[in-house]
Amino acid sequence: MPSESELNSWIAKYLERKIETVVPMRLVRLQKLDLAVPVFPRMPLNRQPDLTVVRPEHIQQMAKLGKMAITLDMAPPQLVVEVVSPYRSQKDDNDQRDYIDKVHQYQDRGIR
Repeated sequence: MPSESELNSWIAKYLERKIETVVPMRLVRLQKLDLAVPVFPRMPLNRQPDLTVVRPEHIQQMAKLGKMAITLDMAPPQLVVEVVSPYRSQKDDNDQRDYIDKVHQYQDRGIR
């Protein structure tokens, strides 16, 4: 998976700051959080959203787990944000991954 572009990182950081004006800062995670998602053929078992708003109970659960991760037996996060990259056609990998695969996995995880 390619690394994030500078623009995508900046957008995620901007959104983090805006969200933190209405959500407790401790609940807002910028990247680096492993989110377990339902298994689909040829798709990863975990996603790392650009920004995640966790639930208060996730703080203690992640501390007990010893890492920043939300497992399948935990409630889904309150919000997941994916900053998507432009694509040239609907046959691009970005299109399939960002607009189809991730959406299906997040929906099946109970994230709306």
